Amino acid sequence: MALVDDAVSEGHAVHFDLQVPVDESALANSVLAKRLCQATLLPADREHRRKRSVVKIFSSFYPTIIELIHDMSDLEVGYKKFANIRSAWKNKMAAVDAEKAAALEQLESAAEREAKLQKEIF
Repeated sequence: MALVDDAVSEGHAVHFDLQVPVDESALANSVLAKRLCQATLLPADREHRRKRSVVKIFSSFYPTIIELIHDMSDLEVGYKKFANIRSAWKNKMAAVDAEKAAALEQLESAAEREAKLQKEIF
């Protein structure tokens, strides 16, 4: 895994070059996940974090966890709504498919009767 995270400063902008192999997974590789998280911090944020005391770090821990739990709860509610809507549409599509199959069957039956009647007439 070749990771390059050199910061290059151009004027007032900072560019990071983070190279990750295409088949690499941040979910399976904790080192990569850590490097990706570190790459999202701006230099000013890194400096701010370096200056924090242990007390400040731990005092912000629990409010941060509560915020994350709240966000996860909101995501769960949204996902459940999405799943319900998806399920409803899936059921509607199944009903439409069943109606289509019945209509096709009736059409085929009508075509067979028409062909049979034409043979009888001619």
